[in-house]
Amino acid sequence: MSNIWHSFFIFFLQLDKFENGITKNEAEILLLNKIHIIEQEYKRLIERTDFTQNQLDSILIFLYNVGGGEKFAKSELRYMLKNGLTGINPHTGKTLEQEFKEWNTSDGVFMSGLKNRRKKEWDLFIKK
Repeated sequence: MSNIWHSFFIFFLQLDKFENGITKNEAEILLLNKIHIIEQEYKRLIERTDFTQNQLDSILIFLYNVGGGEKFAKSELRYMLKNGLTGINPHTGKTLEQEFKEWNTSDGVFMSGLKNRRKKEWDLFIKK
């Protein structure tokens, strides 16, 4: 028996479907669906042409890790990235770094692993 590791959350609504495991083909379909969502959001964000390569890489890694989707689409972080705001967010009074690093919870629970991941993504974002 081999393991399939694509590292993402299967929503509760899908758990019954995979209660006896998952095939390689099913895992690939889930991954391709996730990549499609991330790709669409990434394309909308990078319409701005003033991102550095490190910033583009950081955004793509971040989107893969958080999954893009509706939650990110409505976020203040997306608003700041899309509008080129690098200072203070006029809606929240937070910096871009603070908005970035706030994505450190899972189901409302703080996760030190996510805090570390966001720090690494942020460090790449600001790297010259």
